[in-house]
Amino acid sequence: MRQNQQNQQNQLKKMLFFIKKQVNLGFYYNKHHLNNYDIQLLVV
Repeated sequence: MRQNQQNQQNQLKKMLFFIKKQVNLGFYYNKHHLNNYDIQLLVV
């Protein structure tokens, strides 16, 4: 049970890291035009 919780937390961290990376890429490519997609990701 404990192990399972640990695994879930690790997956969450990986997902968050991936999302952050995507958002950063988005900003890098759209410095001047933010689109709703980037903003929505930030809100989450």
